[in-house]
Amino acid sequence: MSQPRVEPAPPDAPAVAVLAGDPRIGASAAAAAATLGWRIVVVNAGLRERFRRPVVRGGGLDLVAMLVDLRPALLLIELDAPSSGWERIVTAAKTDPATRRIPILGIGSDEPAFRAGALAAGCDAVMTMEAFGADAVESLRRSARIDDAAELARQSALPLPEAARRAVAEFNAGDYFE
Repeated sequence: MSQPRVEPAPPDAPAVAVLAGDPRIGASAAAAAATLGWRIVVVNAGLRERFRRPVVRGGGLDLVAMLVDLRPALLLIELDAPSSGWERIVTAAKTDPATRRIPILGIGSDEPAFRAGALAAGCDAVMTMEAFGADAVESLRRSARIDDAAELARQSALPLPEAARRAVAEFNAGDYFE
């Protein structure tokens, strides 16, 4: 079984999953990720090799499974490819509990109705190829969701607020019915 092509970077570096047929998108993303010290994972190549059929088999669920495994900081997806089925892919990624928090940056038309449709489907942001190529580093930095493990551990160690402790005590005592 073939795996997605991953560019060299530290294994704990944030990953950007790229699903695009236009080589300019992948090249701009790879250069920007290298500048940031992030990894690029080209998921469309891996999915096509793995499943020997279109990426959207099962309504995009193959991509969702791959995103669960990769845990990327961002999904960068080309919206202008007419046969890509991006609407199903974006919707599948945003409606699955395991992947819905992954930001999706769509690269496509700046036509208002198209942009509105992409945002309604679940893209967190939409920009043209020209805008992305002009400042890909800042576009990735602004769009990605980077988890800070140390900060998460610090916040998890904080005590619960008094109201939360009271609510837990009431729930545990069975005081949740009126």
